[in-house]
Parts: sequence; structure tokens; C-alpha cells
Amino acid sequence: MQIFTENEQLLPGLHEYVAEITSKLRDAGLIPSYRRLILHDIATYVINNFLENQFSNLLFVCTHNSRRSQLCQVWGQIAAFHYDLPLVKCFSGGLETENVSEKILQTLEHAGFHVDNPETQNVYNPQHKVYYSTEFDYISLFSKPYNDAGNPKNNFCTVMNCTPSGEKYQQIDGSKLNVSLIYQNPKDNDDKPDETQVYKQISYKVSLEMFY
Repeated sequence: MQIFTENEQLLPGLHEYVAEITSKLRDAGLIPSYRRLILHDIATYVINNFLENQFSNLLFVCTHNSRRSQLCQVWGQIAAFHYDLPLVKCFSGGLETENVSEKILQTLEHAGFHVDNPETQNVYNPQHKVYYSTEFDYISLFSKPYNDAGNPKNNFCTVMNCTPSGEKYQQIDGSKLNVSLIYQNPKDNDDKPDETQVYKQISYKVSLEMFY
């Protein structure tokens, strides 16, 4: 169900990728019904805020903020940009910090993003500029805790992307809505023959659900 206009300023390769995603959305069988219910909850949160001209802040959380939550932040923000929803902002964080997996950055480049060199000298956990539009808009990616200073503090929607390993962030302070949208951990396939394909498949699944 689309009720918003579309933004045509995505980078050419990314525009093609998004066009393929949106063409698949009519196939309800691609997303299991139980996951569609979760996505409907998120969409309701966004639509209600949209109708009241308020921000919708989505915080995607996983243990290390290295792979799945980063993909969700990126694809969620691209969906908001594509549908011209400037009041939708996507964030990510973890229980611990590590770094953004190089394989995630490579997967995003394959989808049509342009990933710039790190803007800091922190070689362990650098910030990466992920460009997505012809106007040089970008998302800054780096691993951070869910309560990082740059993340929302109240009235946001928490979207868990992995099974919580403890009580610490089963309920995040300030969260208005908490949902679990779990994805397979692509790290399980690191250094295996199907590594690249698995990363692409998980990224595609995330993108499809973020655009739903």
C-alpha cells in the first residue's frame, strides 16, 4: 500500500535496485504473514506520526551494530528518501561496539551505493560515508551503542534485529514501540564459499521489508 510520492534522485545503480524491489512488493508471498504483521506495526507508527507532522525515529538494534542493524538503518533511510518522507529518520546501535563489517560495505556497493573512505583516523571503528543520491546525500555508518548521543532518546520505535542476549535491552528507555524483526546473521557464513551470496540475500530481504 503506497500513499506517498517517490523521489527520483537516487544514484543510477541504486535506482535500478530499488525499482526491482518495488516491483516485487505486489507479491505478498515474498514476505511471510507473521513478518508483515510486524511491518504493519512499524508502518502504523510512521503513518500516525506523519499525519500529526511529527518525526518517526526508528532505532534498529543488534548485539554488535556491525551487520544486520546497519543494513536496516541504511535500507530504512533509503525507503524514507525514496518515498519522500523527510520526517522519518533511521538509526542503529548495539549492546556492544565492534565496527561496520567490510562485507556489509561491499554488499551496499553492489546494490548501487557509493562508499567513501573513513573520515576519521580510528582504524578499528571508522566512520564511513555511504552516498545514495545525485545530490550527494549520505548516511554515516559506524558501530555505536544503542544509547549513543546521536540516537533518539524518546518516542522512538525500537526494532530488534537479533535475539536479545540479556535483559539489558529487551526494553530500551524512551522507546514508544518495541518490535522484533529478526534476520539471519550473515557472519555465520564468513569465509565460506557462499559468503558473498548470503550477504546479498540478507541485504535484499532487509531492503524488501524496509520498502514494504
